[in-house]
Amino acid sequence: MPENDISEDEQYCPSCGEIIKRNAVICPECGVSVEEIPSMEERVRDTSEYKSRNGNGGSIGAGVGWMILLSILLFWLPILGPLIAGFVGGRKAGGVVNGILAALLPAIIIAVIVSVTFGLIAPIIGAILGAVTMVVVGVQSLILVIGAVIGGATA
Repeated sequence: MPENDISEDEQYCPSCGEIIKRNAVICPECGVSVEEIPSMEERVRDTSEYKSRNGNGGSIGAGVGWMILLSILLFWLPILGPLIAGFVGGRKAGGVVNGILAALLPAIIIAVIVSVTFGLIAPIIGAILGAVTMVVVGVQSLILVIGAVIGGATA
């Protein structure tokens, strides 16, 4: 039998590559437990199954939470603070689109609250104030969005 062919009752050790008996529990060559080491394709399959079940591990809510927390803690760093908060929030959100949504969602929520609150008093003023609030908070969030894009891309 050529060296490359192995019989049906043999397998390669996933640790050292030696040919061992298929029912072996421990490789006689390297001493590693054969049952404990999954093959590379099993590890890739398990990772793929995990990601398909759980997305890529991120959520928009987690991204928003981290961005708000870090923005508050790093307010004293004019450009770097929001950039760091956006980066971490984008990674926690799990992707570029989720990161952008996590960065802009608080601005949208604040604008809606302002619009509804003042809209009850004077509808036109409420709509104008809501739009202005969204623009002002959105512009302030620009560096946060840039950080979220970078962080989301590396998630």
